[in-house]
Amino acid sequence: MTRLIGGHALLNLESAVALAFLLALYARSRTGVWIAPGDGDRNRAWAWLAICGAVLLVYWRALDSPFVFDDYTHIADARHADWRSVVAAFGGAETKPGLFFRPLGALLYWLNYLVAGENVRWWHAGSLALHAGVSCLLFAFAREIKLGFAGSFCAALLFALSGVATETAVWIDARFDLIATSLTLLSLILICRYCASGRALLLAAACLAALGALLSKESAFCLPLLVACLWFFLTGREEARRL
Repeated sequence: MTRLIGGHALLNLESAVALAFLLALYARSRTGVWIAPGDGDRNRAWAWLAICGAVLLVYWRALDSPFVFDDYTHIADARHADWRSVVAAFGGAETKPGLFFRPLGALLYWLNYLVAGENVRWWHAGSLALHAGVSCLLFAFAREIKLGFAGSFCAALLFALSGVATETAVWIDARFDLIATSLTLLSLILICRYCASGRALLLAAACLAALGALLSKESAFCLPLLVACLWFFLTGREEARRL
């Protein structure tokens, strides 16, 4: 494998196999059709159930994994948090320079603590449920950009079970990534729906989801670029909406 100066592989074996698999699917796939709300509900439901079942089957043993490293910091912060401190997180950093700005993520950690307390099983269950939800959103997004049903399902399943996703699925500290990814995918789906229907409410909801993603983790700042890339997938839609 080609290596960086620091010695880390640009592309490991698993990534190479996954990319080859997706390229093979793409080469054999046919363009799908946009699914309006209410169409194909039974097939979508079975796909979502299969994805969630696969996540549970593969990751259920993680439910008994202990808290590690920064998990304790988040649990302690959530234990001492209240509405006042949560709202204050949306303002400026108390100690500058502030390295992170993730107030929505901190809010959701606090809400999770109110439900789960310090029960590690409940925390892991929440992360696995969110990971399964993100995988289902990926399936829905793939359908929105007209990838065939089989290709969309395989892409979502590969994402759900890939070793690359293991850390975010089982490490409590990585919950920020799951939150940001879920809101990013939701925003992209809503934008696709807006381009298909022209309903301004969908565009407003997409902007709200995008704002939530940006307030969850810094990686979500790639969202405007992802939206720009949709231009190549939303062919046949009204040009003004695409712009």
